[in-house]
Amino acid sequence: MPDVNLTTAGIVAIVATLGLVLTFVAWQRSQRALRRSAAQFRGMMDATGFGVLIVQRDGLISYANTSAEEMLGYSSHQLVGQEKHTLLHGNGVDPGECLLSQALMDHERYFGHEYFIDARRNLVPVTVSSAPLPDGEGSAMVFRDRSTEVAQARAQEQAFALISHEIRSPLTTVVGFSSRLSRAVAAGRLQIPDQYAEEIDLLSKEAARMRDIVTVILDVATLERRIEIQPEPIILRRLTAEEADRLGGERPGVNFVCDEADLDGAVVESDDRYVRRIVQNLLENAAKYAADAGPIEVTVRATGDGAEVCVRDHGPGIPSDVQARVFERFYRQETGAGARPGLGLGLFLSKQLALRLGGHLSLRSEPGRGAEFTLWLPSEPPEVPVEPQATADIRW
Repeated sequence: MPDVNLTTAGIVAIVATLGLVLTFVAWQRSQRALRRSAAQFRGMMDATGFGVLIVQRDGLISYANTSAEEMLGYSSHQLVGQEKHTLLHGNGVDPGECLLSQALMDHERYFGHEYFIDARRNLVPVTVSSAPLPDGEGSAMVFRDRSTEVAQARAQEQAFALISHEIRSPLTTVVGFSSRLSRAVAAGRLQIPDQYAEEIDLLSKEAARMRDIVTVILDVATLERRIEIQPEPIILRRLTAEEADRLGGERPGVNFVCDEADLDGAVVESDDRYVRRIVQNLLENAAKYAADAGPIEVTVRATGDGAEVCVRDHGPGIPSDVQARVFERFYRQETGAGARPGLGLGLFLSKQLALRLGGHLSLRSEPGRGAEFTLWLPSEPPEVPVEPQATADIRW
């Protein structure tokens, strides 16, 4: 019996040992499988060309792929374990004001443009997208370098500014001199044959029309870029009176009536260039469609949180079924008595500029009873202008 018990004990020991060996082999296989999966995962992350970071809920980076290391100039051990805000933004940005940091802390999705700081302390413009991980313990953050795009955009802006200047300068000269000649002929100060007088008048009108077309096209092109708002106090009543006087001088048959009450009451902090452009477009639109239907009334009113400019005409009005389209790019009334030449960009431009300034542009009209466009502007402009992509109807 003792020999049998010893043999049984030996068998049990051997079986137990084999079990441990098999368990160890299985563990090794699973580890190799995990390493292969991890290698495949890293390979896929690197193949995308995007930088990938896994950020824990406490803000520490737990994973960085090779692309992230290359874009930022850090090695893996310099990224992993670091606090992502200090590492990527430095100490110049308050974490409480960083939308990316706030989204990661709140375990929410985020998409936007950021500037990271690389190992050489240079700013790197990036587009960032992040999403919370299923386990709730952190977020995956994917980003790409926008340095080339930013450099190209800067070069395009410089080229655009140069082209704009080179086009506007000679065109302004042509418009100015042709207008002077036309006025001199009309006033009798320049005696020339009637044929030449008609040609000079046509030249003046067509030069002004070309100037307006070029100006609108160049202004619309600025909508594709982020505009810089340069706020200053604007007395809206004075601005509208100046533009009405200017347009009235160019179009003697147009009668603008501006309210005279409270000349200095409606004041806003905004960008004079863009506000003036909107007012110009509204006045010119009213003059184009309703110059023969009576006076064009311009009213300025202060509101509790800003001010508004109303331009009302007594023309044919706008049919209710197309009112929603008047602010669309290239929309024009093509048929009927209200048809007029133009590009269909003025109201589109005005609407988008109003949005960029933190305001809005609205329309109220009844067929046969004229139209009223109202521009509302806030007392102060937004801290950051609305980006082009934020307006869904900006498209070619």
